[in-house]
Amino acid sequence: MIVFIDESGDPGIKLDKGSSPFFVLCMILFNSKSVVEKSRREVVRFKKSLGKSDCFEFKFRKANKELRLKFLSLVKDFDMRVVCLVVDKNSYFSHVVIKNKHDYYNYFFRQLLTKNLHLLDSAKLVVDGKKEREMKRAINSEIRGLNGKYKDKYISGVKYVDSRSEPMIQVVDMVVGSIYKSLERGRNDSDIYLEVIRKKVIDVCVMK
Repeated sequence: MIVFIDESGDPGIKLDKGSSPFFVLCMILFNSKSVVEKSRREVVRFKKSLGKSDCFEFKFRKANKELRLKFLSLVKDFDMRVVCLVVDKNSYFSHVVIKNKHDYYNYFFRQLLTKNLHLLDSAKLVVDGKKEREMKRAINSEIRGLNGKYKDKYISGVKYVDSRSEPMIQVVDMVVGSIYKSLERGRNDSDIYLEVIRKKVIDVCVMK
């Protein structure tokens, strides 16, 4: 099993100084390497059909409406499952105190994994390598802790990759971006992206 993880929104806790009102962590689960490779080829083929260079990176926040919908229409047919954890910061931080953004990221990463352990089977986690060093330490620590706590080996390891060269990180970026966008109520396009991939989303845990 291979699991790709990414987030949308920032891990900041200073909402009055520009931190995002929501934070969304997302996992996309593939049961085998062959399924991942097939999906990766589809993304590369799609990129070439658009006349994009090999170094072009699909990013939800940079893509326009048309590109978002075309990309999501492609990935909705992938053999994958999506789970995510949504944090409504305005509500959550009104009754929970977390010292800094690294503790915050650590805690919610742990929640994402523990709430979905039943879906993991010696899973290899693949994460965007652009994260800060402290966040990588948090991820590594949580994985060691979970594997030490349970007899079953839910997670076999973690790999940090450059999202520019890994199309599947770009897939999870577009998916988690769609989920975040659905939280921005009042916008004309708030629901249209998630609606395309809704059948692939098997669980959304909202913490508020």
